Amino acid sequence: MSLINWNSLISNTIWILALAWLLAVISMAIWSARENNRKLSVELDQPNRQMQLNLGGMLFTVGLALVSEELWQMIILIALGVLFFVQLVLSARSMQR
Repeated sequence: MSLINWNSLISNTIWILALAWLLAVISMAIWSARENNRKLSVELDQPNRQMQLNLGGMLFTVGLALVSEELWQMIILIALGVLFFVQLVLSARSMQR
């Protein structure tokens, strides 16, 4: 008998790290906006920031879906994760142009 539920530990780690990632991205965006005398909304609208935010959102929703016990919650979170993934791909494409 294991004292540690590894599935729960890994699932919770994913969404907690995703929130830490999002906090770091927003903090960097605030700093960069102040350094470049821009509004925060302009800084967050940059393709690289959009890519970072969408990655964090995708990881957050995947982590919560893995923790969820209700099927309907899992379906909603996975659908939201897929939308974040689509936005991530679109942001990556706009960076290549």
